[in-house]
Amino acid sequence: MQVTQGIESDFWTHEDASIMMFKDIVETHPHLREQITLEEEKLICDLIVDNKIIGREWISEIISNSTNGIDVDKFDYLSRDTQKTNVGLNAFNHDRVMRGARVINN
Repeated sequence: MQVTQGIESDFWTHEDASIMMFKDIVETHPHLREQITLEEEKLICDLIVDNKIIGREWISEIISNSTNGIDVDKFDYLSRDTQKTNVGLNAFNHDRVMRGARVINN
C-alpha cells in the first residue's frame, strides 16, 4: 500500500510517484531542505500535477501539459526511451519537434 500525499492508496499515478521522489530527495539531502522553501516545494508539486498557477498558467504547461501533451516530461520519455532501446542516441530530436510546432486556434 502506498501513501500518496497523505492518502493511503493501492494505486498511484506517475505524477504521484514524481512528487514522492521529489519530496524524498529534498528530505534526505539536508542541504536541499535548507535551499528550498516550503512555498517553492508546493509550487514544484503543483507544477508536477498540472495545477494551474493563477496569473502564470502557462508555466505549468511546461512540465505537464494536459492541453496538447507536449511537455518536458514527454520529451524526457522519448529521449530516454530511444537511448535505452538502442534506437539511436539522437533518435529523438526535441529541437526539430519545437521548430516544426505551430499554434493553431489558440
